Amino acid sequence: MARVITQLLRIAAWFSQTVNLWLLLGHHDQTVSARCWVNRHRPGWRTAYRVINAVFFWQDDHCYTSHLQDVEFAMQIQQH
Repeated sequence: MARVITQLLRIAAWFSQTVNLWLLLGHHDQTVSARCWVNRHRPGWRTAYRVINAVFFWQDDHCYTSHLQDVEFAMQIQQH
């Protein structure tokens, strides 16, 4: 069951990266949540940051956590 959840989370991250790339013209390895954290001081992104964090209310700061995960993944890829 844990494997299925892990795969579903990976699919969700892939979908978020796809939306960031194609609809928001962002970087292909960055999720929408991570991008919201990076741009949280800009007016439109600030609202998106708050909305996404409200949707994921059970996490302290979903967008920040997403950013950290994106950075960690990039560092793992760079080491190989």
